[in-house]
Amino acid sequence: MRFQFDSHHSIFAEILEQDEARDRDRHRDLRKAKLTLTEAIVAVVVSMALVVFMAIFLVGQIHYIVEERHVKDA
Repeated sequence: MRFQFDSHHSIFAEILEQDEARDRDRHRDLRKAKLTLTEAIVAVVVSMALVVFMAIFLVGQIHYIVEERHVKDA
């Protein structure tokens, strides 16, 4: 995708310009509340914590899968 965007920039530029021209409620989108830095950091920390807990859970299940389901350890 990156290659296409760089090498075919004119195609994407036309599409983006047409999209901007059709965007009648752009002014409302610009006024929408955005995440503050603190909210963004909290969201990233919570997401990372959930990923860590899921990884711990999945690694803990390896022994069960190897022993009970006879799947190779590798």
